[in-house]
Amino acid sequence: MRKRNLLVLILCISIFLSGCNSVEESVNLRTSSSATGTTTSIEVSETPSDSSLTTSETTTETSITYESYAIPEGLSRDEIYWDVGYTLLTAWSQIYYIDSDRHIYLREYSEFNETMMLEVLFLGAFLYIPPTLSGRPQIFDYCHMAEGQTSIDYTIQAMHFLFDCEISREQIEELLSVSEDDLFWTQYYDSNGSLSCGYISLRDIEVEITDTNVEDNNYAFTTDCSIVSSDDTSCTYDVYWTPISSVEHLPDGRFAPVRDIVTITVTFDFNDSYDLGFIITDIQVERAQ
Repeated sequence: MRKRNLLVLILCISIFLSGCNSVEESVNLRTSSSATGTTTSIEVSETPSDSSLTTSETTTETSITYESYAIPEGLSRDEIYWDVGYTLLTAWSQIYYIDSDRHIYLREYSEFNETMMLEVLFLGAFLYIPPTLSGRPQIFDYCHMAEGQTSIDYTIQAMHFLFDCEISREQIEELLSVSEDDLFWTQYYDSNGSLSCGYISLRDIEVEITDTNVEDNNYAFTTDCSIVSSDDTSCTYDVYWTPISSVEHLPDGRFAPVRDIVTITVTFDFNDSYDLGFIITDIQVERAQ
């Protein structure tokens, strides 16, 4: 059942966000369910194609009307912290890790600004596609694109309800525009007025995750996160690589980390006047040693 749900989810993401193209051993968004919640990850797939990019829908000029998004009842603050970590930080941290001087996939790494917001947001696939896996209610369960809505229009709304940031289509175009040779993960193409996400071959760029994975030609890794500390307004996360399958587990049953990626502190403003009951006001990033 989980495999079938994952397949449906990947197909949905491909249709709504990325079109139909992919590259050999490319990076794809995936989500798996566990006893502790939902884990967003990026894994290697092997689907050949001549293109390294896919594009989503053609833009039509529409006015943006902010809609209220329902939130599940009874969620604790700790559960909200977990949902933010898994949905927004794990996928973004993978792209953060595999970046290098030769392969530039993110525009912003440290400053909490509109560019970082957009890149964190666009990598949070379940803010666009409704989840299909069972488990406890999650804070983003009702946050997804409406039927007939473009990803750009929804992104404008998501920037509002997640960050309380007002942004226009023109600003998104300016911040995310790319040239033909750019490898940025999140991209806006003026030729068809659409958002797109790139594909990354972990094997082609020989991403070193452990001391031996490149030599062993092994790229079956994903990311997970743990909460280091939290209080009433902030939460600090460690994000790290784990094998997709492994015999080594932590005491709580989760796969043991094989390499740290980043420590991220997210600051929240909780208020019932916000659509989700909170907004994110700051993200501070510290690369692991």
